[in-house]
Amino acid sequence: MKLSHALVREPSPKFSAFYAARGISISDSLARAQHQAYVAALRQVGLAVSVLPPHPIHHDCVFIEDTAIVWQGRALITNMNDVRNGEQRDVENWLADDFEIAHAPAGAKIEGGDVLHLDKLTLVGRSSRTNDAGIEALAEFMKPLGHLVQAIDVKRCLHLKSGVAYLGNRTLLVAPELIDLSIPGYAQINVPPAESIAANALRINDHVLHAAGFNAVAKLIEKFAAANGLKLIGLEMSELQKADGALTCQSLLW
Repeated sequence: MKLSHALVREPSPKFSAFYAARGISISDSLARAQHQAYVAALRQVGLAVSVLPPHPIHHDCVFIEDTAIVWQGRALITNMNDVRNGEQRDVENWLADDFEIAHAPAGAKIEGGDVLHLDKLTLVGRSSRTNDAGIEALAEFMKPLGHLVQAIDVKRCLHLKSGVAYLGNRTLLVAPELIDLSIPGYAQINVPPAESIAANALRINDHVLHAAGFNAVAKLIEKFAAANGLKLIGLEMSELQKADGALTCQSLLW
């Protein structure tokens, strides 16, 4: 599916303080700069990018992907973990002008980081953030759109897309030590254990965005890109990665 739009959200003023209280040192200024470079890359590859202001309270609001699943003119507003619930409101209000809105029912926990669309199949992680009721809600949402939904157990990382990305051309980028995955009809590029954090990449039309500074993964993606006529953009993601963030989770794309 050709992508033309992105919705992103600026990092919260509470971002670094939340993680500092948990012993994780994040530079607010560097996180903002890395997010700005990410937004610039989305525009560079031809997307129309809309930017929501930061949420004054919710520290992880920059990870906007978790708030909704958007597909073919419809949007499923998610139920996130308790500390993040509330981020969805501004996103829903923005999407409501152009999308048919649906809501995950009460008790159906699901976050967008657990949802990975392939060609005619949608994978969903059964994780600490997505339960069986959430998976069922996603299946009902995707049914009219012609996608089957397949659940994948996620036990060694936060979200499904923490350990797997779809590069297009029926090829998955996978960190096997994080995700056990085998999808018939899809090739799999395995990320070495030392660079498992870089298994998250983002295919946008004829470009692949990937996390800079991971040489082994970069070589694997370069080989894939060369074979498929794609262009690469490497982006520094160090401060977002400290918060279990990555490339896919900073945008809603359609």
